[in-house]
Amino acid sequence: MLGLASFLFSLVMYAIETYIVEAAIDRAMAYDQASYLVAVMNGAGLFGRILCNYAADSIGRLNSTLVAVFCTSASILALWLPAQSSGTMIAFAVVSGLGGNVTLSMFPVLVASMASLDELGSRIGVNMFASGLAALLGPPATGAVISRGGFQLAAGCLGGCCVVSGLFTTTLRIRLGIKQGWNK
Repeated sequence: MLGLASFLFSLVMYAIETYIVEAAIDRAMAYDQASYLVAVMNGAGLFGRILCNYAADSIGRLNSTLVAVFCTSASILALWLPAQSSGTMIAFAVVSGLGGNVTLSMFPVLVASMASLDELGSRIGVNMFASGLAALLGPPATGAVISRGGFQLAAGCLGGCCVVSGLFTTTLRIRLGIKQGWNK
């Protein structure tokens, strides 16, 4: 279940990083400003990764990942989908950079915390394979959606994938919470 969530979330984040500049230009943002959006996403992600590690120590790794997944989903559906201004696109880059980079970095940690030492390498390898496959498939598939229906349809599809990823992660949280406790 975590591998599927990792696949879907990686599909979303790598597609966003690939097309955020073109989406911003499509929404009347100047090229000079739009070209900085990937750097803004990654800069926000740096702070997100640091803050998430502190949060993971107090509320749990899976719980902090859930918050990040839902922040990213909300940013896609509430900021990118209806965006019509430069400020909204910049806000989307910051929020999705915070949540997206946190989640991408936390999936291997979650796999490591759920696997025994004997199967640790193989489980992390499968998780990274799923993420890598999504990184290869996400941008071309999103490009095909954009060429057929535009950035609005692509944002809706990516938001849907991100929400489904959050649902898989939530299901895992509930199943593990019942077995192990809620702060693990």
